[in-house]
Amino acid sequence: SVTTIKPIQSGTTWSLSEITAMQRNGGNALNRAVYERYVPPSWEERRPKRGSSLVEREAWVLAKFSALGFVLPDGPLGVGSGSFAYGGKCIGGSNGGLSTSTHSNAGTILPNRLVDYFCVVSASSQLERESLPSLVRTTKPSELRFVPEVTDQYPAGRYGDGTRVPAHLSRFVFPEGLRPRPKHLVPKMFTFVLTDEQGTRLYGTALHIYDQSLTIDAFRDVVRKAAAAADRVEGCEGKDVELPAWLLRGDTEHMQDDEDDDEEEEDTEVDVSIDSAPECIYFPKCLVLLSHYPFHDTFRAVIKHLYMLSLGESP
Repeated sequence: SVTTIKPIQSGTTWSLSEITAMQRNGGNALNRAVYERYVPPSWEERRPKRGSSLVEREAWVLAKFSALGFVLPDGPLGVGSGSFAYGGKCIGGSNGGLSTSTHSNAGTILPNRLVDYFCVVSASSQLERESLPSLVRTTKPSELRFVPEVTDQYPAGRYGDGTRVPAHLSRFVFPEGLRPRPKHLVPKMFTFVLTDEQGTRLYGTALHIYDQSLTIDAFRDVVRKAAAAADRVEGCEGKDVELPAWLLRGDTEHMQDDEDDDEEEEDTEVDVSIDSAPECIYFPKCLVLLSHYPFHDTFRAVIKHLYMLSLGESP
């Protein structure tokens, strides 16, 4: 992004070192190669000329440097008519306004950042309320449903433009709750789209992994603590919630998992061999990249690389 604006005609003069630095770094040619790489025809006609007014020049500068409208092939400024908003003002005339067809976030000036958030969604310390009354009748770990939550994110806060991690993100990546498994499953990649109340789309690329494991004894303690809240569940007030027999005896050797396990192992993006221990319960976790741009192939490669790095022994 632009960090310094130096007026060409002003009371201050350019030093020789500044001029040399501009020439050495490509000058205007490099500037145009980056900031004007994808100028749509409707905006090419509006390129400032010698006789252009100050308003026309301002619209071009804001579209080029503030909105970064010409950097990407499907940027926020495309073929169409109208104007775009910036700083509470309506910028642009009747030609070359916001795209109404070439970009799914039409009508929105997209941020000049490729990725908005990297999030980790994992299990909370609570079971789904619906699963507590039938806890004793379960026959395998995957019949338990833990409440998913965003346990980590970068950056931690919200952006100045109001962008933040959607509150329902954890439910979106684990719509049926977070289900532990008696064996390690191969990671699975998928993509999704979230739309806010203004109609702006946030594109997500996610990877389900199983890198968190607990011994059956530790898992029993986790379930017992979650079941201790049963008196707050409708229909269970004042009742003791019993643990299932398989969990009390710690029997995972003959445990059968869901029939759809084979389906979950298909169509995967990452092939990692990890030895599984019969006395362990594996918790799923989801790695998520969120962006205003639908560059799914790029984000798939990035999130896969991040996961592979996490498997290494290097700090």
